[in-house]
Amino acid sequence: MSRIQRRTWLGRDYLVAPVVMLTVGVHNGSGGPLFYPPEEMEKSVPLWNGRPIVLRHPDQYPYSATTPEVLSKQWLGSVFNVAFDGRRLTGEAWFDEERVKVLDYPLWVRLNRSEPVEVSTGLYTSNEPVSETLNGSGYTHVARQHRPDHLAILPDQRGACSLAAGCGLLRNSENRELDQFDELSTSFPFLNSMYEPEPDHAQAVA
Repeated sequence: MSRIQRRTWLGRDYLVAPVVMLTVGVHNGSGGPLFYPPEEMEKSVPLWNGRPIVLRHPDQYPYSATTPEVLSKQWLGSVFNVAFDGRRLTGEAWFDEERVKVLDYPLWVRLNRSEPVEVSTGLYTSNEPVSETLNGSGYTHVARQHRPDHLAILPDQRGACSLAAGCGLLRNSENRELDQFDELSTSFPFLNSMYEPEPDHAQAVA
């Protein structure tokens, strides 16, 4: 069974959890039922590293977590060591332990117990119109050109790609060892390169 591991980085204590952020398939998020194809998920892997982890999604336009205002209120940590195994987008969720205690103490308790928690991806996509069905699930668009913004933790909500569907914290059944973290090559979330997203294509899915 996957469990929380403890790490120290830049003098701060972190709780590190394996996470499945997204799976190939149809997910009915804020943009309706979209199909997330494997080739687009694979291309997004390097763009996810260093993305901020926040407590729930930002609730004000343009719904990006990469602003000082959102980070100061909702930032919990960062996503690292992202990979794609052909059907799942996986990674490590690095939680700043003190931030979690301050923002959501019950979540800190759950993490220390290695309890699974729902997550949701915040990413921008360019949606290709289609009308198809996959395994009985209809969808109206294919989500192309993924531009990750953040990973939201949903302690009291269900993600579109839910725990039951195979996503979430501590749902990585591979139970692989945590990769050695190279602090010289990974930026702190506030220093990540920024981009100008297309707000009408913002999606909160998994």
